[in-house]
Amino acid sequence: VQSRAVRPDGALTVLHTVGGAVPGPVIRVARGVPVDLVIENGLGQPTALHVHGYRGVNSAEGIPGLTSTPIAPGEARTIRIETPDAGTYLYMPVLPGKASEHLERGLGGAFIVMEPNAPPVDLDTVAILDDIRLAENGGLVPDFGNRMDAGRAGRLGNLLLVNGKVAPDEVVVRP
Repeated sequence: VQSRAVRPDGALTVLHTVGGAVPGPVIRVARGVPVDLVIENGLGQPTALHVHGYRGVNSAEGIPGLTSTPIAPGEARTIRIETPDAGTYLYMPVLPGKASEHLERGLGGAFIVMEPNAPPVDLDTVAILDDIRLAENGGLVPDFGNRMDAGRAGRLGNLLLVNGKVAPDEVVVRP
C-alpha cells in the first residue's frame, strides 16, 4: 500500500500495489508450464487474488468461501496456476465485499501465457486501461461496491489511467 500522485495537480491517492507498482508487474509464462504465485498480503486487511479468465483447476481460483479462505494481513500464500491455453489474462482481487475497493485502488495486473511458436513481431507491449473515481482532495471516492455501480456493471471513474499513469509513455510504432 502506498500513497501516490495520480492527478496532474499532484494530489495523493492511496493505492494498493503489487511489488510497488500500479498496475502490478506483467507476469509472462510459457504455455503448459505450471506457475507458483506467492502472494504476500501487506495491505493491513484480508485480500485474495486469482487469475481471471483462464481455464484451470478450480482449486487455483483463490475465491474465499468457494475454493479458499482470505489471505490475512502479513500472511503469504502460494497458488499454483496451470497454463493450458496461451492468452492474456488478469490477476485481480476476488475478496467478497472488498474486491471493488482493492481493484479500484490498483491491485492487479496482466498475466500472459505465451504461445510456443508465436509469430514474429517488432514490439510486444501491454496497455492496461483503468478509470478511477477521485474526489476533489485527490482521494478515491469511498463508495466502493454501491448499488448504482452494480446496476451499470461497474464503477465509472473521472480519471483515465493507462498503465497507472494519467499521461502514459509514448509508444512509437512503424506503420
